Amino acid sequence: MRLLYSQSLANKTLTFYLPKGQWGNIIVEYIGTTDTGQTGQRSDMGSVILNWNGEDIVNVDAEILNLLANLYGGVAEATFATAGLNRMIAILTPGVWYDSQNIFDVADTDKVYIKLDFTTFANKCATSGGSVNIYSKPKVGVMNYFHKIISRNINVSSAVTVADTFPISNVSQLYLKNLASRNISNIQINKDDENIIDCSPKLLNAYSDWIHLLETTNGTVAVDFGESKDIREVIGTQISYKYTFTAADTLEQYFSYVEFTPEKASQSRLTAQNKILKNINKRIQ
Repeated sequence: MRLLYSQSLANKTLTFYLPKGQWGNIIVEYIGTTDTGQTGQRSDMGSVILNWNGEDIVNVDAEILNLLANLYGGVAEATFATAGLNRMIAILTPGVWYDSQNIFDVADTDKVYIKLDFTTFANKCATSGGSVNIYSKPKVGVMNYFHKIISRNINVSSAVTVADTFPISNVSQLYLKNLASRNISNIQINKDDENIIDCSPKLLNAYSDWIHLLETTNGTVAVDFGESKDIREVIGTQISYKYTFTAADTLEQYFSYVEFTPEKASQSRLTAQNKILKNINKRIQ
């Protein structure tokens, strides 16, 4: 990975503009030594925003990005200690989790920035400090779409059933954080008006662990609407849900969805072709 930017924890926030080029996964690394009596945790790392020409592509907490990386890609570091070294990474992927072909293509006319707020972690490391580092590596390819991730939490004050429809199409995944500890007895999810889930949170958690090949249970549940791992399966997908709460609670709910970018696809394809031809000509010479 190539270090693109580094900043002291003491600043508490960070805004970094992604340089022109074609990029793969973006890694945000949080490192800090906590003060006496202080222990870091995932939620301390705060918020992550990826903004593309004035529009938020990703706007979630760093914690969920770390948990999802564990769910889809393997062990994503999250090491915490009291009065010791704490480290965590959050990963921004250009494609949905099973698509390794999509890229981030930043042209001259694009303004793309990453905005982080890690105030809580910085306060816990006030004496010894630390840093937040942003890494990526060049990747030749085509940017066919934005992989967007947003949160849509549900707050209830009593036992109640909540039903709604997510108002955006091309939904690839639904994520539920810490589902096992929520006051929910039943979950129903419809895909394009067809019921695909009607079960207890415990069973849904077990299925999520199994389908994602986990060796130990993960408190974060992911419902994939393209289990074939073919992105065409999520085109036009409309999702509705119904949760039966048994008491007051807050459900942290997130959605991944795809927004196709035909102009960017043509532009990035030309950039990739020119780079490949340039490399071929170098070898011929």
